Amino acid sequence: MEYLEKLKKIKTEFGDPFLERKYPKPLSIKEILQEFKEAKEVKLAGRLISKREHGKSGFAHISDCSGKLQVYAQLNKLDTGYQLFKELDIGDIVGVGGELFKTRRKMIGSDPES
Repeated sequence: MEYLEKLKKIKTEFGDPFLERKYPKPLSIKEILQEFKEAKEVKLAGRLISKREHGKSGFAHISDCSGKLQVYAQLNKLDTGYQLFKELDIGDIVGVGGELFKTRRKMIGSDPES
C-alpha cells in the first residue's frame, strides 16, 4: 500500500497522527531498563525498529538515543489500538505505555552498548 494511502486510512480510522505534538516521556529507555521493576507502569516514545505479528498479538522494538525496548501488543488488551499497531511501519515514531515484564527468555530489552 502506498504511504499516502496508508496515512489516509489511518486518519480515517484512528484520527490524525500529526495532531499529537507531545508525548509524556519521563524516562529514557536506558533509565527504564536500569530501574526495571516488574509491573511498573511506564511510558516511552521512540522509533519503531522492528515488528512481528503473531495472530492476535505482536512484538516490536522501540528505540531512542539511549537504547531499545521490546513492546508486546495484544488484541484483547488494546482492542482498536491493536488494529493501529498492525498499520505501523518500521521507522514510525510512536508513543507507548504499559506495565513492564520479563519474557520467558528473561529479556526486557537491551542496551545499545551490549
